[in-house]
Amino acid sequence: MGIIRYFDKFGRIVIPKELRDALHIKNESPVEISTNGQSIILEKHSKLKGLRCLCSTFLKAYIETCGGVCVICSTEQVLAVRGVSLSTDIYLSPNVARRISQLETYLYDEKRPLTLTGDDKYLIEALYPIGTINAPLGAVILLHYGRTSHSQLVCAKLLASLLTELTLSN
Repeated sequence: MGIIRYFDKFGRIVIPKELRDALHIKNESPVEISTNGQSIILEKHSKLKGLRCLCSTFLKAYIETCGGVCVICSTEQVLAVRGVSLSTDIYLSPNVARRISQLETYLYDEKRPLTLTGDDKYLIEALYPIGTINAPLGAVILLHYGRTSHSQLVCAKLLASLLTELTLSN
């Protein structure tokens, strides 16, 4: 059995801090509320999550055209991946999340390597943020496997720009 909470007279309920922390939900974070049968589902809102199917389509086209390993993520977790067996919904390292929130592009630096999840298994070749200064949304990330061509970098940057434009128009 889970934690039991009661609605107040205004129909509000408090989500315990431990659960909000575990799901990386901060105060004033937007959440989506939906139902599934007799259950109420709360999910952290992300414009990119709404484009998850489109992200998968874009990644498929990217891999067919450029090859390599490409990941699209929100500000906190992997949303879509192609070219490597990697679970979606894994959380990003704090360094990657910080770069995305500050819209910092990253290109592989042997002296200052950046890893996707904090372990050394998934080195990042390039990170191109998605979103704007006022609303960072995620990133297109190329993982460091073999040699990355100039066209792969250009296409990844283009993909980040397209996703930024699509989220601005929604």
